Amino acid sequence: MTEDDRVCTWTIRLPQSRGIKITLYGFDLNFEQTGVGPTNDALHIYMDESCSSLLRSYEGNFTDADLIHIPSNTACIKFLRRTQQNYQHNGFSLGYEAVDSSDDCDNNQTTTLVSDEGYIYSPGYPVTSYQQELNCSWHIQARPDQTVQITFLDFQLSYTFSCDFATDYVQVFELNSSMNLKYCDQDSPAPFSSYSNNVWVVFKSGRWRNKGFWLHYKANTDGVLSDEPIPDYRQIVDEWRNSNSALMPYEGRERGARPWQSYTESKGHFVAMPLCLVTPLVVTAVWTARL
Repeated sequence: MTEDDRVCTWTIRLPQSRGIKITLYGFDLNFEQTGVGPTNDALHIYMDESCSSLLRSYEGNFTDADLIHIPSNTACIKFLRRTQQNYQHNGFSLGYEAVDSSDDCDNNQTTTLVSDEGYIYSPGYPVTSYQQELNCSWHIQARPDQTVQITFLDFQLSYTFSCDFATDYVQVFELNSSMNLKYCDQDSPAPFSSYSNNVWVVFKSGRWRNKGFWLHYKANTDGVLSDEPIPDYRQIVDEWRNSNSALMPYEGRERGARPWQSYTESKGHFVAMPLCLVTPLVVTAVWTARL
């Protein structure tokens, strides 16, 4: 059994100005107790296509959905098969979708964002620190029947003893509301929910530099934030186990086992089992993609 037989890797590449939102619907990964201690299969998610910047790592099992946000247009998903046997563990199921992603910064112009969901981040984030003397402004414009929810995913500005005197700060406000919030330093801001469908985000920097900030915004209708329904991936696995096919059918499309696969579509879903086919020399992970 070679190392390549024990690792499955998928990359996601999207156009520029797009970020990635991954929904991990659940996972049930194999583990074994050996003479040297426990051995666990693992799922790793990286925020780059070279699989070098690890964002999340999963072992064991978990049935609730987990959202993973990636500001850049590339990601890497790696499944590590470390155990020798599979004791009826179902693997994992996740989906991804493209969302708008903006670090546009023009000192003389406000960038208007009209998508239902997206990311805003400081110029250079997360690779380099933001520059000095920036004055960035974004206008999130939802539909008239919607409000806007903002969640900060990372917030690392330069140190200040008081936001009243801060030169590096993020400001979130509405024009016709008393809601006018100013954030500074490295205190993670609480989620923000607007009263109207228009929200402005302003970022200013002075003489200092730091990693910056990254936020997720989403349009909210009738006070309810909706995500895609969670698929019954256990049923998908059971249907495959009851079939004679080496490929797993999914909505009329099939893809076979490959150690490396790249996705360029804006939306997709795939399921992987820890161990589906076993021969004395080869371990093959069977997976499928819905595009």
